[in-house]
Amino acid sequence: RFAPSSEIKARFERARMLDSAAVDDLAAAELRFGARTQPEACGLELARLAAQRSAPEQGIRYLKRYAPGYLFGTVESLPDEFWRLAFPIPYRQDLEQHSRENELDPFTIAALIRQESEWDPRAISRAKAYGLTQVLPSTGRELSRRLGLSGFRSAMLFEPEYNLRLGTYHFKNLLKAFDNRWEPALAAYNAGKSRADRWLARITYRDMAEFIEQIPFSETRNYVQVVIRNADIYRRLYGAPARN
Repeated sequence: RFAPSSEIKARFERARMLDSAAVDDLAAAELRFGARTQPEACGLELARLAAQRSAPEQGIRYLKRYAPGYLFGTVESLPDEFWRLAFPIPYRQDLEQHSRENELDPFTIAALIRQESEWDPRAISRAKAYGLTQVLPSTGRELSRRLGLSGFRSAMLFEPEYNLRLGTYHFKNLLKAFDNRWEPALAAYNAGKSRADRWLARITYRDMAEFIEQIPFSETRNYVQVVIRNADIYRRLYGAPARN
């Protein structure tokens, strides 16, 4: 699947030459054409080139498109390089620093970011949330005030370090509000704290897995499940003790 044929190898060479000449759109077109016959191999090469351009979000999207069933396999069934391109951790130093400051598991935060923005620091949601952790400008202004950061402007949310500082602080507060239970905190991050509060009060559950299954919003239910699953993948790839 991932071993290119001689024809695809020739496409790789042409794509790399085009990419080195800063015509990455033509390089991508070369590989997309090759993906008609070897989608996984060309998708992996597209992700490699995206990573070299510091565009991990593009790499994630290429792998989702050209190897869509990868999550049905095991980590051992695919190349390590594939998983690290599918689950990258750019800005890792800032991520770990701010996670540590807020007593958060960095790999759960990495999984949250992957689900929120696919690591695109310029991402803007339909709700007009900005950046890696998808912070609304109004929320960002309040968080920056509470952190003692002056001169807030919405555009600052596109700065990875600043966004990570605010996003981890915001999640810390949600986690604290839910007695350090990650599942309702994640639900609140996606759907709002008031909804998560109502669900906890109204849903009858014996454990957090049962709580997740009964979240009435399918988008939020899927969001919590995916973030928890992806956090485990991040942990396996990059190494860390499981969260408490």
